[in-house]
Amino acid sequence: MKQKVIIIGNGFDIDLGLPTRYSDFVESSIFENLLETNELCQYLYERYRECNWVDIEIELKDFVEISQDENRYYSDYVELKKALSVYLSGIDLQKINRDSFAYNMIVKYAFEGLRTVKQSSISILNFNYTNSVNYVIDDYFFKTPSIINCLGTMPYFSKHIHGNIHKNNIILGVEDCAEIPLEYHFIKKSYDKSYRAYKNLLLTCDELIVFGHSMGETDDSFFRPFFRRQLIGKASPKKVCIYFKGDDGYINLLNRLDSLTEFQLNMFREYNTLDFIDIDNYTPTFKENLADSLDALTCIIKGFKEIGKALKGTPLDSIVKRLSYNDKKRKEI
Repeated sequence: MKQKVIIIGNGFDIDLGLPTRYSDFVESSIFENLLETNELCQYLYERYRECNWVDIEIELKDFVEISQDENRYYSDYVELKKALSVYLSGIDLQKINRDSFAYNMIVKYAFEGLRTVKQSSISILNFNYTNSVNYVIDDYFFKTPSIINCLGTMPYFSKHIHGNIHKNNIILGVEDCAEIPLEYHFIKKSYDKSYRAYKNLLLTCDELIVFGHSMGETDDSFFRPFFRRQLIGKASPKKVCIYFKGDDGYINLLNRLDSLTEFQLNMFREYNTLDFIDIDNYTPTFKENLADSLDALTCIIKGFKEIGKALKGTPLDSIVKRLSYNDKKRKEI
């Protein structure tokens, strides 16, 4: 069975129209309430004002250099994480843009998983704190007359790499290789009790899809083993597809890939299939095709129910009852 891994980053939520940038958080009243007493947040705010942009995880490492009290840093750090969780919990997922590329893209792959459930498996590794991926899939499939209502579940594996707001266990921190004093190691992601890497899924997959993730230095230890292993002679060839936004996004991704492949990107491209898709210049057409396919499947199911009336008392009777039950549940949604 072929294994497909989909990496989801914050660009996914942003494309859905959700205010999940660090800058959105820094500009919020929730963050503003911390500025009076939280020295770490004061530092982050100054950095944001200087650059009109801030990557909190990178700044966590830089703040270590000027921090004079690790205990004070720890309490400020914990307070920051709680505030970020509260901010993200207040975002209304019902306001997502259902015409966005992100919405259509994840629906496409979910449907492919449904259609090829016996031939392949899909694993979604979500780096976001929100539950937007599952929300989109439920929003499309469970409120649309489709075969998924009869199956009762989606055939994919989904995990939050950095925790999520619903379990109140978000992971905010720096990479393992960060050179910081031992007393500040609590900001390393792997030190969090909720941390789970799931790197083996990445190493053993046949196809890797990346959407909305820069594969930046704060997640270097997650991605580097895969790309290093995919150099000639170290592993079987893989198919890699990376979605990006605009020329700057493309260049930034190439720079990261160059680093992740030990500056042997040309060798990586010769041995593996590497595709890039610019969401600004690509018009997805699969939503309409999906609707047609799902309508066809629904008709098949209805026809099967009619045939099922003649199958009462046979081994197929239990299947017919399940179809009827799930169709009833769908109509209640």
